Amino acid sequence: MKKALLATSAIIAAGVIAAPAIAAEKKAAGPIALKLGGYFTLMGVHTSQDDGAGQPGNNLHDNMITREAEVSFSGSTTLDNGVSVGVDVQLEAETCGDQVDESYIWFKGSFGQVVLGAENGAGNKSFRGSSVPAAGFISTWTSNYRLYAGGGNAASGPFRSDVSGDSEKITYWSPKMSGFQAGVSYTFDSGEIGSSYAGQEADNTAAQQSNIMELGATYSGNTGKDGASYAVSGAYIKGDNESAGGVDQKVWALGADVTFSGITIAGGYGKNNQATTGSNTDLVDWNLGIKSSSGPWSYGISYSNFDAEAGAGLGSDERDHWIAAASYAFGPGISLSAAIENVKLEDNLNAAANENNATSIMLGTALFF
Repeated sequence: MKKALLATSAIIAAGVIAAPAIAAEKKAAGPIALKLGGYFTLMGVHTSQDDGAGQPGNNLHDNMITREAEVSFSGSTTLDNGVSVGVDVQLEAETCGDQVDESYIWFKGSFGQVVLGAENGAGNKSFRGSSVPAAGFISTWTSNYRLYAGGGNAASGPFRSDVSGDSEKITYWSPKMSGFQAGVSYTFDSGEIGSSYAGQEADNTAAQQSNIMELGATYSGNTGKDGASYAVSGAYIKGDNESAGGVDQKVWALGADVTFSGITIAGGYGKNNQATTGSNTDLVDWNLGIKSSSGPWSYGISYSNFDAEAGAGLGSDERDHWIAAASYAFGPGISLSAAIENVKLEDNLNAAANENNATSIMLGTALFF
């Protein structure tokens, strides 16, 4: 499969780059012009959680201001033969370990699209699930924020399962045909390249995955009679464990959504073997939600459940997560939102340090530019 993907990518790349007819752009020759974009989300948060001695929230403030933002630089051009070529660089707007979030180039034409660089893979981008209209891309199954203390609960940290993240990869997306589109990705190593001068990465890093293959597919359409639209998706991700005798990580997920009369109902289900082979050691999650909009107003509510199995006969750590939100759009790219969420963490051994019941009230704004 890896060889087939690399061969396909090489053929497409050769056709795009080498064909004489592609040498000139439709307009005056010159470099690709980049445009500035991005977003800035900020929230004021009040959290009430278990904060007694030995509990996760002990000695933590109740209030905080949190933010998440990116500045993106992107551009594209269309060549004489109709092939489009583009670049996208996304820079974190605060100091963090992953200062450049995603950085890649792409080629798109009648053959589909090829993406090369640091970008989420076909499996990850095919995940579907519920969301709510709150600043900060808040949801119960994938979120830029965690507003509660998790202690040592294995279900407290993970949101949407992934294997390759933004590591360097090759992705091919087929053209969309009769509502169907499929993609395949190959990631050399799950560790992200720290520098172009660092050379090849080690192939024996403990607990790290290499040669990661991702498959994703989506089918969308509409009923045609009452204007209802729908989409279903599936994803599968598999890596090779670099540790001697290590277990390959496998993730699969299914999702769907339907929209009618301004209402969207969406949900998803996923399973991650967490690179283990023991019985009852998977991470299983599912989510379901509904949202709607009326003029500048948007509303939504979502629920998810994460179950991190602790092993045969040991039960599991569990997270029940509710969130409801509403937002008002003041104008293009500017909105104010309010949300409330409740997270309940249960430990397989009922350890107080790993259990929490947290309720957060959020008031936030999102600016897109």
